Amino acid sequence: SGWDDTPAFDGSTYAGTQMTVDAVDLNSLWSLDAELLAQMARVLGRNGEAGRLQNEHEEMNRLINEQLWDEETGMYCHRLWDEDGKTGKHLTRFTPLNFYPLICGAPDNQRAQRVLAILTDPRKFWGPWLLPTLPYDDPEYPKQEYWKGHVWGPANYIVWQGVRRYCNARDQAEFARRSVNLFMRNWIARGTCNENYKSTDGTGDDYPHYTWGALLCQI
Repeated sequence: SGWDDTPAFDGSTYAGTQMTVDAVDLNSLWSLDAELLAQMARVLGRNGEAGRLQNEHEEMNRLINEQLWDEETGMYCHRLWDEDGKTGKHLTRFTPLNFYPLICGAPDNQRAQRVLAILTDPRKFWGPWLLPTLPYDDPEYPKQEYWKGHVWGPANYIVWQGVRRYCNARDQAEFARRSVNLFMRNWIARGTCNENYKSTDGTGDDYPHYTWGALLCQI
């Protein structure tokens, strides 16, 4: 079926797996941090630090492309370590974390277009209540619990940084509109700012006052 054994997020199992992989999300966030800190250092006139941080950003992007790009799926994927310390196979179950290299400018135009084709595929992630934490065709998606299909404001907000960087104006506007609509339908109906939301019908979860839900509107 093409699905590997990457666990859909359920807490301890996922945490254990993260300790044995090179993670797309963590490396992308590291690269973005270095890029932004370099910009701050230049503003402050600390050019030596700016140069070091810029080199760190560029080197991390090189490694993300070298080690985490999976040509077969056209996506950046977590990669297992082997027992002997060598890099192992890519984990090809998709979540929003696979889009994080967009935020730090890692992909060239060709790779970015392949990644965006998955993001904007209505059979995968591009539905009325985006961004689901599993694609619609994942066998775990119907469970709609926590990281198995729900929409999370922080994930949307982070992916939005990549959407701004690579998407055309139409898709940028649509991503923003759908994120805000998801928040506002719950805010208007019940006055809630939820931890996460069902991507099947856009209703908020059981935690109604979770501040990071407002990141959907920050987009």
